[in-house]
Amino acid sequence: FECALAMDSFVQRHYYQLQGIPEELWPALYEKLVNDILDSGDKLEFGIEEDEDGDREYFVQVKAECSLLCHGEVFLVDHAWTTSVPSADADLRRSPQLLHRMCGLMQIEMSGDTDDDVRSVLSDMWRFAQHYQIGYGTHEEASVWYIM
Repeated sequence: FECALAMDSFVQRHYYQLQGIPEELWPALYEKLVNDILDSGDKLEFGIEEDEDGDREYFVQVKAECSLLCHGEVFLVDHAWTTSVPSADADLRRSPQLLHRMCGLMQIEMSGDTDDDVRSVLSDMWRFAQHYQIGYGTHEEASVWYIM
């Protein structure tokens, strides 16, 4: 009974966000969100192809040994880094692992000097970053930046 109430509350709270997702997948989505299940890597492969001009194309494909049912599965994809413009510098300085990961992702050779490495990531991240807007009720919207 409690779980049904929680699911009803989830649907009420996120109804407009759920409109692009088939309704039969809502319970599976709820379950994955509540239990932090990030299982896309079990069935999907993510990749980057670069053409001769250096332009990158990102893709997702089903692993050879797997199959997916149409409207039968839903996957959550976690971002490598989610930040805001005011906090990006501090995020990188606070987490050497994040700085190292972003340098690797952006193909930036680390200098060993944290200030230089942070500057390099901050100047290059915009080639990789995407964003979305979130609202806070009656408050102003904020941009959230993420790198996959």
